[in-house]
Amino acid sequence: MANFCWRCGRALEPDSQQCFACGALAARATELRLGLPAPAPTQAFPLDFPLPVADDLGRVMDQGWKLYRKHFWMLARINLLIWGPAFLVQNLVVYRWDLQDELALTFLASLVQAVLCGALVGPAQIYSLLSAQRTGSAPPLRLALAWGGTRWFRLVGYGALVTLLSFAGLIVFLVPGVIIWLIWVFVNEIVSVEAPGAKALARSRQLTRGIRLRLLGAACIAGLLISVCYLAVSMPFHLTNTVDRVDNWWAATLFDALGSLAYPFLSCILLVAYLDARRREAVAGRR
Repeated sequence: MANFCWRCGRALEPDSQQCFACGALAARATELRLGLPAPAPTQAFPLDFPLPVADDLGRVMDQGWKLYRKHFWMLARINLLIWGPAFLVQNLVVYRWDLQDELALTFLASLVQAVLCGALVGPAQIYSLLSAQRTGSAPPLRLALAWGGTRWFRLVGYGALVTLLSFAGLIVFLVPGVIIWLIWVFVNEIVSVEAPGAKALARSRQLTRGIRLRLLGAACIAGLLISVCYLAVSMPFHLTNTVDRVDNWWAATLFDALGSLAYPFLSCILLVAYLDARRREAVAGRR
């Protein structure tokens, strides 16, 4: 059976000790299960493990789904720990002050909440996924949160900028907003994985070049599936008329928390696409 390079995914020659494409040592793959030390939160995450080969839409979706399914409970734990209290506070305020009909205000509050919480959830989940891929086991929750905490401030700034410009583009005309989002879609992954000094906006523009239509297709499919999940979760609440009652802030919180469990699916897809872009970048650099 053929062996494959742990870094770029290329087939290795029989008995080869080094990948001809990217120069990685084949022996390195045997060290990955021996308890590698966790990287410090202030460092870049070492991508010294097999990077995915996802050079078409089907592979991106397939590997993203496998990653999400395999690590569902690990991702759910992080999601509920951060999003759960945020949803609780939001719904307490909305239902206490009867703000359900204030759509503009609640939408703006949801955007702010998404930027603030997403800046912590994103890097924590990415760290956990990469650590599981690198060592074969999920890392302690405290390490994932520490990793996210060191990147929170930068991601809040980048998240606010990308969200503002994307929505401005959507309001003026649909296409510019979509283009802005596609160009900067890897900002979260870059800030979470690469060295603190990395220029995330320029790096994202570079890494997404040539694969933006693939990313758009993957995001549309993931968005559709997440919407279906939300619809399925909402049916019991609407059938029992619980979310429409003014005093049922707990039902709204439960609905939001359950629906949020689908969020990491898109994160897994984008992480697979990002790692494939890094693999291709490494291969091109060795030629």
